[in-house]
Amino acid sequence: MKCPRCTIYDLKTVKIEDLEVDQCEECLGIWCDIGEMKALVEQTNLGDLKITGKPGGLRTIVPLSCPRDGKTLVMIKDLKAADIEIDICPTCAGRWLDGGELDRLRQKGLLANVKNFFVTYLIS
Repeated sequence: MKCPRCTIYDLKTVKIEDLEVDQCEECLGIWCDIGEMKALVEQTNLGDLKITGKPGGLRTIVPLSCPRDGKTLVMIKDLKAADIEIDICPTCAGRWLDGGELDRLRQKGLLANVKNFFVTYLIS
């Protein structure tokens, strides 16, 4: 599969326990098949997956294509992290995270857990 962002580099499969995701070694973007992104965000040990690399840079004018089926990816904002734009395939439901977005999603999840702890146990 080719990287949807770089378009010329192949995605490398990275195995993380029972998950397999695909990552571009150039832009560090990550392709998640349906159901993998939530598990990936919650995973504690990410093995060889690089999550804090360079961001994908400015969004290109040309839309991204799904590396699985070639359909145009639809950009949405994550409900928990509105500053993160996730690209989703309308056909296979795979998700593309640009370099650094997984790290930001994981940080937002950790901050939400801390906030929930304070609200639940310390304020009430």
